[in-house]
Amino acid sequence: MAKQNLTGEQINNSLVLGSEPSGVSYGEAFDIMMKDNANLESLSSEYFKFEKKGMYGFVVEGIETTDIGDKKVEIVKLRDKEGRQLVNGDKVLVSACKRLKQIPAFIKVTYKSDIKNATGTYKDLEVHTFRVN
Repeated sequence: MAKQNLTGEQINNSLVLGSEPSGVSYGEAFDIMMKDNANLESLSSEYFKFEKKGMYGFVVEGIETTDIGDKKVEIVKLRDKEGRQLVNGDKVLVSACKRLKQIPAFIKVTYKSDIKNATGTYKDLEVHTFRVN
């Protein structure tokens, strides 16, 4: 494959398979990938906050632990109807998603209110999913 015909996606595929792209140095390959925006897939996630009371639907794609400041926090990776990748760390949601029998899974979340207690404020959420047979 000639250097001028290589796309960033082709070079990335070669690297993923453990080989060097033919006809270009590693530095040239890197430059080609940096300039090629045509086939990039976003891996970014947006933090989703329950602000408006009501019903929400998501596909749970995973549960991860991340560092926020000096604390380790569990977050749920979600995808909404529009296909956006979202994350949320509400303890009620994380706890409910840990009980899922399989992931990915669809969940329907009802945000009812904010509840204040001695330790702070939390979201009153109801989380439902389909039964897995």
